[in-house]
Amino acid sequence: MSEEKMEWRKIWKELIDTSKKAVLAPNKSGLVYFDALPFQDDKMLLFEKAISYELLGMKNEAIEFYTKAADIKEGLPVEHWRKRANYFLTRIKTQGIWQTHEINLSSDLYTIQWNVFFNAHSFVFLDDYIRYLAISSISRICTEPAMAVIIFRTCLEVGLWIHYEEVVKKLDETHKNNTKKNKTISLDKLLVKLYKNGKINKNQYCAYDKIRYFGNEAAHPKIMGDCRPFKYKDEDFRENSTCEEVRDWRPFKYEDEDKKYILFYFNQVLFYLNDLASKKEKGE
Repeated sequence: MSEEKMEWRKIWKELIDTSKKAVLAPNKSGLVYFDALPFQDDKMLLFEKAISYELLGMKNEAIEFYTKAADIKEGLPVEHWRKRANYFLTRIKTQGIWQTHEINLSSDLYTIQWNVFFNAHSFVFLDDYIRYLAISSISRICTEPAMAVIIFRTCLEVGLWIHYEEVVKKLDETHKNNTKKNKTISLDKLLVKLYKNGKINKNQYCAYDKIRYFGNEAAHPKIMGDCRPFKYKDEDFRENSTCEEVRDWRPFKYEDEDKKYILFYFNQVLFYLNDLASKKEKGE
């Protein structure tokens, strides 16, 4: 990766972290954090600031900054980012402030992608590392799909470790003792254990297990070449009807027969992890 691209990613990460601070600050007082950043001329600041305004319910200000970010002369320098700013500008003008985390499965992939991207910004209780990885990987799922899906799985694993650290340690130690091998418990077996121990519910288990499966498929494709996960069509982002055989260790069969986009499950995963983090923050 070039130094220029590395610098851009560093700036974007700082902007994403700043958006979190801006949204969490009381009485909308956190927007001043953007003004303190050293790279005021970077146009991505316009885009991230617009998202923060929308998250805070400030429609007029969000429209102003989405418009600036989408401007072909003075806005974001890369065309596909201007297109994204335009998408949010059109959405807020026609639908108002985005106030749902639900995903309309009848929408096209592009719409789902950027709605999930926005949702990820709104999950401000997520660990900074998970939130940045999530936002970054969602943005590239159509251009670097295998890497994006693997990162989805990484976000899941890190999130589970953060929120169930002591439980995971005990389960892992028990697994090593029972198997007589110094081998960490696999994610599939960990999810089953968390479900059977009442730490996660059925809906959480389903979402987590889907992302686990997709991550495995992206990392270890059965067939090399032009097939997925190296080249995707929109439909390939939906799960296979025969996604994976039901194994003996799985606590139940999946009931949802409809094909759903990978992003649908990742959106659910982020929602659940953010909810866990929020409750922890509030001492619940």
